[in-house]
Order: sequence, then structure tokens, then C-alpha cells
Amino acid sequence: MSKTSALFTAAATAFMTLAVASAHATPIIGPVAVSASIADLDSTTYAIGNLINQSGLSSSYTSGVTDFSTFVASATLTTSPSSTNGWASTTGNQFPAFIDFDLGAVSLVSRMALWNDTDIQALGAFQIFASADAAFTTLTSLGAFTGAVQNIGTLAQVFDIADATTQYIRISGSPVVNVNGLLNIGEIAFEGATSTVPEPTSLALLGLGLAGLRVTRRRKA
Repeated sequence: MSKTSALFTAAATAFMTLAVASAHATPIIGPVAVSASIADLDSTTYAIGNLINQSGLSSSYTSGVTDFSTFVASATLTTSPSSTNGWASTTGNQFPAFIDFDLGAVSLVSRMALWNDTDIQALGAFQIFASADAAFTTLTSLGAFTGAVQNIGTLAQVFDIADATTQYIRISGSPVVNVNGLLNIGEIAFEGATSTVPEPTSLALLGLGLAGLRVTRRRKA
């Protein structure tokens, strides 16, 4: 094999490796901030921040690095969000309520993981929206779903949502059964694009390099 052929083969292999890595890079994204349209039951045990701090899970992840599919296949709910390490709203609320997330950066979001409450105030029917801005003035629906009450020791409920490139996500939802106007949830995370996915410019330059190698090879033939 000539040096040109070897170089061409190596470049082609590198290009395919980058393409495959791009297609299969699916890390978990942990929001950096969360707020709700209804108040916390209290600001310590049931604070809204418990939705994104991984305190009620059997293991932890690194946002943007840990593989989403691997994590949700092993991380379980370790405590009842009704007791500790979860979020609970005040009672007497009207639903649906809004829960707004800031992912910290624009990401290609494709799935959501929910570790729900162990009682009927768990998140039931809900919709997911992507927002173009932090004020949530422009919303795009990503689908309607139904959560279920779960037990301690169970895995996340995973929902396939319409792919969206966004930094801001809203959940508009109600409890499984509304008996006292209270909503209780354990943990929420998302699947998003990895920061190591090659930029379009990098792929384009690599493609041009391959094309140049082809031309050089033809001229020497």
C-alpha cells in the first residue's frame, strides 16, 4: 500500500470514528437552576433545588459526561421524596403547575428521566415545553406524558421527547391524584448533546482533506 493510500485510509477511518461518536454521544444533562410557579412546602427538607441535586439517588452523575442510558439503567430512588431529598409544594394549589429548568447552555435534548414520588401526590399528567428565552415567553411543545407513583429502589421513568435545541425547559403538570393541592417529585434530569461532538466546521474541513487526498491519488496514478 502506498503512503498516499495509507494516509487516505487513516483519514477515512478518523472521519467515520468522528461520525459514529457524534451519532452515539448521549450524556445526561443536569439543570443548573430550577424554579416553580408554586411555593415549596418548606425551604430546607422540600426545597425545589432537590429536584436537581441528586440527593435522593443511589449514585451520582457528571453533567455532560456520564452516559444517560447507562445511568438511568442503574441509578435508583433511595428515599421517599415525601420524607426527604425531594421537592414538595405547599398544599391547596391549582394545577397544572409550572416547573422551569435552566440547562446552563444550549443543548440538543431528546429524553427526560423522572424519579417520582412514592405516593399519589407524585407527578402524573404533564407536558414538556422548550423555551427560546429565560422568561418562557415563547414555548414549543415537546410532548404530553403521564408519570406514575414509584417505589424506593426503582429506576427512573424515562420519556422520549421531541428533539429540541434549547437551554430552557418547562414542565406543566399535575399530581397523580389531587387530594390536597400538593405536588411531590424526587429528581429530574435530561439527555442532551455532548460537548465533544465535532463542530460542523471540523467535519467539513476533514471532508475537504479527504477530497484533496483523492485528487492527489488520482494524479499520481
